[in-house]
Amino acid sequence: MAIFSRREIQKRLDKASSLLARPQLESLVGRLNQTGRVSVEAEWELIWITSLAEVGHVSHEPRFDGGSRHPDVYFRSGTVKFIADITAVSDIGYDKANPIDEFEEELYKLYVKHGLFGGFSLNIESELEGPKYRDRRVRLFLPKRKDILSFIRNNFDNFLRNIVANPEKPCSHVATVPDGGNIKLSYDPKQRPYNHGGGYLSYNIPYSLHRNPVANTLKGKKRQLAKSGWTGMSGVILCDGVCRILTTQSNDGSTLTLDQIVRDFLRQNQSVSFVLTVGIKTKHNLYGSPRKTLSLSARIFTQLSLNKDENKTLIRVFNDAIAGFPPLERDASHAVWLANMTRPIHVNRETFCRGMHMTMGNKTQTTEIKLSARALAAVLGGELDIEVFRKSYQIPSNTYGRGFDVFQSLVREGRTIIEAKIESLPDKDDDLIVLRFGLPDAAASKYRMPKDMHDSDRPGG
Repeated sequence: MAIFSRREIQKRLDKASSLLARPQLESLVGRLNQTGRVSVEAEWELIWITSLAEVGHVSHEPRFDGGSRHPDVYFRSGTVKFIADITAVSDIGYDKANPIDEFEEELYKLYVKHGLFGGFSLNIESELEGPKYRDRRVRLFLPKRKDILSFIRNNFDNFLRNIVANPEKPCSHVATVPDGGNIKLSYDPKQRPYNHGGGYLSYNIPYSLHRNPVANTLKGKKRQLAKSGWTGMSGVILCDGVCRILTTQSNDGSTLTLDQIVRDFLRQNQSVSFVLTVGIKTKHNLYGSPRKTLSLSARIFTQLSLNKDENKTLIRVFNDAIAGFPPLERDASHAVWLANMTRPIHVNRETFCRGMHMTMGNKTQTTEIKLSARALAAVLGGELDIEVFRKSYQIPSNTYGRGFDVFQSLVREGRTIIEAKIESLPDKDDDLIVLRFGLPDAAASKYRMPKDMHDSDRPGG
């Protein structure tokens, strides 16, 4: 799975055959077929190369006299010429230093083991480490990654056993981490089935101008661009590979913003003419559909030495290129998570629920259901367990009660499929199979009285 539709990515690959040499295409395809952040960075590179080619002339990995390294893009349009490297920046360094995801995952497994669901809050202490103000970072007090499982079992297993024995009694337990600091797990039965409160200091918000993912990536790209042999305008296109800094603009005074980090980098590195940042913002919608809205957040930062016309031209070029981007399918975090799966299967439950046009249980109407063509093919091919498929297509609890099984209900009513067709979605990563279930069919249900027979119609009536 990708940030953009996989079908759209393939279209861009086909288009790139006129822009890239065969070895370059093979390298790009190979990276796209890898897992995790490697494929996401390759995706951004492909999208930018093909989009810039629509607004000017683009060369990929050109060679310049005296250069030992080849930039991703050499762009020409009218009087503007520049080289640029395209890269995806991520919080992976922060994540490795603060393995909170692994900790919460193992803790959740322990909840499930004891049959406990909801009512918990988790508080983790932290510290700001670093030599001086504005050159620090957050460290959560967590056990080392290799010790997480044993730490959780040794400190919280008995605590959860006591909750099982006294499920209506609020309680809490504090565990001390070997390197210092405490982790507090609290339980409140009134909050079930949801977990509540708690928390920890955000560790992926920058407290240092120089020790953060954006600054580190820019410094690395600056060194690479300097080895290209090009003496004209050069820049870095910094894309979202799951990096909070790119989309978080708030600043409480103690943390730093994207503006501060990039402008400080440009001030100290005059050889880089511009930095373009591209993040993906997610807005969660409480009501209606879709449940979340994605949008690009693009910003350009330039050297003060660029004149007004150069600035205007750069803005126009990048605006025009972004206007040619395909629609976003998912944010970078979701794309990386799916890319890490061996065989990603996306069952589109929301599309399924929108496809139900008739009320369940109404025996006087046909019912139309839309479901994922990919998911059904995966079931038939043995790649997706049938029970996983059925659970994915249950109506949410807020509509019909817990786990209402639509297909089971239709079969028990004796309804059979009277029509099946494919609804093609060429710009998405899936198509829909549309099934229409008719009225109860004698071939699959009990015999019933004729519909139009009344007591007066009976013999001797």
